[in-house]
Amino acid sequence: MRSKDVSEFSGPDAPHFHFVFTVCNQAANEECPAWEGQPVTGHWGMPDPVKAEGNDAQKALAFQEAYGALKQRIDLFTALNIESLSRLALQARIDDIGRKPIEDL
Repeated sequence: MRSKDVSEFSGPDAPHFHFVFTVCNQAANEECPAWEGQPVTGHWGMPDPVKAEGNDAQKALAFQEAYGALKQRIDLFTALNIESLSRLALQARIDDIGRKPIEDL
């Protein structure tokens, strides 16, 4: 697993997505590309744990907090009854999940 550039997901051999989530805080200020197939998108930004400062324990805690926040957001997303929601309602729920403060997850 690795971070990937958006260019890896364009062109004739690109995979088709139903959902696209960005998690980089920096991405919130960047213009996202138009995705093939118009998947539902969400921005679930959080601090980059790689940039954490301090001793080894503090750095490890930053990774654990990022993992925990992402796990909670994914759990909330997977609990949605997607089939019963319109695209607009689904987008609103995904946006709501992304707006929850990390400390509340």
